[in-house]
Amino acid sequence: MPRHRLIVTTALCLLMAILPVSGARGFAPKGNGQEEAGTGPTPRRVVAVGDSHGAFEEFVELMRTTEIVDADLNWIGGNTVLVQTGDFTDRGAGVRQVMDLLMRLQLEAAASGGEVRVALGNHEVMNLIGEVRDVTPEIMFSFASEDAMETREEGFKEFEDRVLKRDSRWSRLSRGQKRDIKDDWIGKHPLGYVEYLRALGPAGEYGRWLRELPFGVIVEDVLFLHAGITPELGDWGVPRLNERVATEIAAYDDYRTWLHDEEQITSFANLTEILGGAADMTQGLDWLTERDEPLGSPPALFGNLNDVGGERLRAKSRSGLRVVEDPEDEA
Repeated sequence: MPRHRLIVTTALCLLMAILPVSGARGFAPKGNGQEEAGTGPTPRRVVAVGDSHGAFEEFVELMRTTEIVDADLNWIGGNTVLVQTGDFTDRGAGVRQVMDLLMRLQLEAAASGGEVRVALGNHEVMNLIGEVRDVTPEIMFSFASEDAMETREEGFKEFEDRVLKRDSRWSRLSRGQKRDIKDDWIGKHPLGYVEYLRALGPAGEYGRWLRELPFGVIVEDVLFLHAGITPELGDWGVPRLNERVATEIAAYDDYRTWLHDEEQITSFANLTEILGGAADMTQGLDWLTERDEPLGSPPALFGNLNDVGGERLRAKSRSGLRVVEDPEDEA
């Protein structure tokens, strides 16, 4: 984590730590930020933290400094409300450790009368749709299985069967040419790559947890979210926005599953590969608008997705799934 970002986050964390709230909205481990307000008899402390980006040691330091956890990383915050405003994935090598800690603290805090409320940031959404440009080899390696070499070999075989063999030219290549293509693929898929994409997929442990997180979290009358809301959606309200984001992600997952069932993509396809699979189908991304319950307008917003495969994703997406780009935000 850059030093300036850590300083800002530390200041925010310490500031919020001294602000009591007369009652915080209720928490459930699978909550979506819309729970009814509680009526706690005493003021509750709120600690807000954002953008840890896998900087596990720095995140732990903040948790200890604000007396959220003890030396063994167990919850000691009592009825404190900890709010994590997203972007805890990507960049830093400790992404898995951060997620493991947040998931465990959700349960421990609830047992002590406290709450851990986690919101989605753009980097979480990027990972949910397979955009892994900011996922480092170190992050992926932390997800590697004991038989990671074998898993990667099986991954290439799946890629060969589902993608390469669709091209009639594949069968005409020499053994050496095929070996070169495989070597190039191996170089772009470090150990843990396959396991990482699967773990954050709809059926993965981390993917299931991430898909339960809200876009915005309300504690008392304060809204916590990762970034701003476009003015066009300003009157929607948090419950509707949270529902819409969840619906959009679910629709994308449905489409990805359909592409996989049609043997157009692998079980660990990234966004570029998903778009490639969609382009090869006559339905393409327009399939999203042909569901029994179309999303309508305006669509949910996903930020900070700029160039994908040399093209703007907005130009690729012709459906209800809309990607809003913010060139001013490089977070």
